[in-house]
Amino acid sequence: MTKRGVSAVWEYFTVVRGREEIAQCNVCGSEIRRGASGSKGKSFSTKSLWGHLKARHPDEHSAAEGIQSKELEQQIKKKKKIEEEKAKVYTLSKDSSSGSSKQITLEHTFLLSKKIEANHQDQVEGEKLLVYWLCDSLKSFQTVENEHFLKFIQHLCQRFKVPSEKTIRTKLVPELNAKVQFLVKETLDSNKNGLYCITTDIWSSPSKESFMSITLHWITEDFARKEAVLRCIRYNTSHTASNLANTLKGICNDWGIHNIHLILRDNASNIIQGIKLAGYDSMGCFCHILHLVVKYSVMEQSGVKMMISKMRGLVKKLQRPKSKAIFQKYQEKAGVSKNVIILDCETSWGSTYEMCECALEQKQAIKLAEDDPDLDIMANATMTPTDWELIPKVLALLGPLNMASKMAERDSASISDVIPLTKRLTMEVSSVPGSGVGTMKEEVLKQIKRYLGGGDSQAHFIAVEENHLTVIATLLDPRYKTAGFIEKEKAERAKEKLLSLMIAEINKNRDHEENSDVEQTPNMEASSTSVSTACPWDAILNTDSEDSQGSMA
Repeated sequence: MTKRGVSAVWEYFTVVRGREEIAQCNVCGSEIRRGASGSKGKSFSTKSLWGHLKARHPDEHSAAEGIQSKELEQQIKKKKKIEEEKAKVYTLSKDSSSGSSKQITLEHTFLLSKKIEANHQDQVEGEKLLVYWLCDSLKSFQTVENEHFLKFIQHLCQRFKVPSEKTIRTKLVPELNAKVQFLVKETLDSNKNGLYCITTDIWSSPSKESFMSITLHWITEDFARKEAVLRCIRYNTSHTASNLANTLKGICNDWGIHNIHLILRDNASNIIQGIKLAGYDSMGCFCHILHLVVKYSVMEQSGVKMMISKMRGLVKKLQRPKSKAIFQKYQEKAGVSKNVIILDCETSWGSTYEMCECALEQKQAIKLAEDDPDLDIMANATMTPTDWELIPKVLALLGPLNMASKMAERDSASISDVIPLTKRLTMEVSSVPGSGVGTMKEEVLKQIKRYLGGGDSQAHFIAVEENHLTVIATLLDPRYKTAGFIEKEKAERAKEKLLSLMIAEINKNRDHEENSDVEQTPNMEASSTSVSTACPWDAILNTDSEDSQGSMA
């Protein structure tokens, strides 16, 4: 008879010492894998062990099933008994709380106060759900030691024992992490022939600790988009290119990921060089490039800098508790909505755009409030008529950039959106009336060309219509095809590039028969420029931008 809670299959297997993921068959000596290397505890499975018995040792398999059936029957009886006891305890507890005169026996009083056993199903399930909640809501592990949290749990279920912070940190969370890692690895193993993309970033917390995240992206065989955070680590070592390269390669090797198509990163020179040293292809984040466009165009204008500085000072004043009540009176008087005025984050131009939008909406209330002596708004936080005239002009120029940034942040966004978004961005900025914003408008267009049109030789500035990744993705996207391109000539060159890649792929996968005609390959390559009239892709690739039905966004 096996131990309680242990599968009957272990009558015929023994765990190999030092290799917990391997079990050796006691009958034939075969070594069977029961989980991923490095996994622990509950992440292991007996499915492969049962499969071995069934295939190789049918008699032992039948005997083990018999033992398992008897133990299962006993467990069902025990569970039923426990449920009956719980129902009895619940009834007695209910009678007690409702003021019933029925006296509770000493035995039942003991049952009400007794904690659930550590290995009981209810305790285990409760701990699992608690850890899920802590992780999903990003709660501190010390939450379980909060006095009011403990009282709340005690009120819901007196018998549940809340695990300590140490138990959660050293046992429950590592077990959950191992289980999740095993499931992710299983998923990745089923996609061995697929390609992966990685997004990575390094940032600092408010306490000035550096962190690095690595997120994997891939498409399944049924074209479903998937992603998984492989690692989020403290990164307090020097951010040199060699250190970053070693970290990237180490994490990818740990997960057994080698077929990496592209790494999407920010535009810092150290991460660019680090990815290059690691041997991976990379591309700058489109949203980060838009940030640079705004930073070195609109935000460089002295008048804009002064206006935003005043607005920040004004908003800080109006956000004070005492000022809020006063400002609400002016909002009522001006007939505007009672929305709270937003203060921007100085490193996020998108929040500055929203602050300007909100201030313009509240313009009449703000003008009334500025004269109130109780608000004590200083001259350096008072908006002038010139400032109010400048705000809508700034919003008109930032609007297309904000739109492009929002569209690039969507879950469904892909690299095929980069060229069409650049085209639309250029068109919309160009269409902004030039009165009063001529210099800013010219600077925005200049920076768009510099960062996205190949107007600068620096490595982290993308020539979107010459980058092989963006042009191929745009051509293959049925929404865009050639209509997504800004310049028709570059669209034609992209078509030729795509056709040559297709031909190379056909030649690569061609059956290597001994009697194959080796002269066919150069003939195909030589005719690549004339394929457009005979290639079956011609109907798709030869579509003019005027005739394309692909949407622009």
